[in-house]
Amino acid sequence: MEFIPVLSKDAEQIQALSRLAVRIVRDYFTPIIGETQNEYMIEKFQSPSSISRQIEEGANYYFVRKDNRNIGFLAFYPRDGRMYLSKFYLDKAERGKGHASGMMDFLVDETLKCGYSSILLNVNRNNPAIAAYEHMGFRKAGEEKTHIGRGFIMDDYVMQFDLNQERPGRPDSGRKTGLRCEPIAAEHLGGLTALWTDEALIRYTNIKAPCSPKEGEQRLAVFLDNQKDLTCPTIFTLFYADEICGMAGCPLIRKNEFGFFYQINRCFWNKGIGGKSAGWMIAYMRANYPGSTIYGDVVTENTASVKILEKLGFKSSVVRENGFERGGKTWDVEDFYLKI
Repeated sequence: MEFIPVLSKDAEQIQALSRLAVRIVRDYFTPIIGETQNEYMIEKFQSPSSISRQIEEGANYYFVRKDNRNIGFLAFYPRDGRMYLSKFYLDKAERGKGHASGMMDFLVDETLKCGYSSILLNVNRNNPAIAAYEHMGFRKAGEEKTHIGRGFIMDDYVMQFDLNQERPGRPDSGRKTGLRCEPIAAEHLGGLTALWTDEALIRYTNIKAPCSPKEGEQRLAVFLDNQKDLTCPTIFTLFYADEICGMAGCPLIRKNEFGFFYQINRCFWNKGIGGKSAGWMIAYMRANYPGSTIYGDVVTENTASVKILEKLGFKSSVVRENGFERGGKTWDVEDFYLKI
């Protein structure tokens, strides 16, 4: 299964998505809310111009593709510190084949990459899909009536999915992807020293030089000491398929202020581990240390990390010219902060 992003300026994509949406929504919702209201809502929410506008305003639309065919679509966007699931649809012939589970896994990953710890959706009170959402882990969190024009009302349940099971510190964290994490511990020294002694890897960090084994022990001791007075750990060792693949954390700076970093072993690059572990950490910190400020800094050459911080909501505060020196060469460093 593939998830293909839909671009607001791609007229062909938008037209194809609108045709798919109209077919699915017309077939599914007319028996639930009636033809008159459904046709009004199709024009209001599923027309090409409406879809394009939603994307420009921040909605993320994706085709769900299987065997080179678009079999469904989903749409979601950040709202009030959570991810809001706006569309989650499959063609009639594709339902009941396990595709919804794959769609949900994708949505969870994208939510975590944005540093959010819950997903919300609205569902019509008479929609049979309520049972399917509950099976996926959503629970009813409220009720909502929304006037949408022409005298029509959307009479919905609000449902919520809590991503606790996907956050650091949980034994089942990342169970579907092979990625998991544990609070940093002395027995992780060997795997972590491999990170700190890799000269090519530290090029993208603020480590001055590769560590010796002795310096690795000292670095680990500093991390462990940083954690000793915290109510919840904030530095984690990352595992992929039970092999140490990196680390991520928010070490304490002072009360209600934390740093932020992640480091991934080179042989595990290009698996999405950096983005997901970064999102894990911010979701975890929001849940356990609300009201805090998190600081990060990035060598401006590391554009991938800059993009991850920006996606997580970090704000740039200053660019320090020649702010970091290694091996006789200097780099500019950009400072970021995030209030959670």
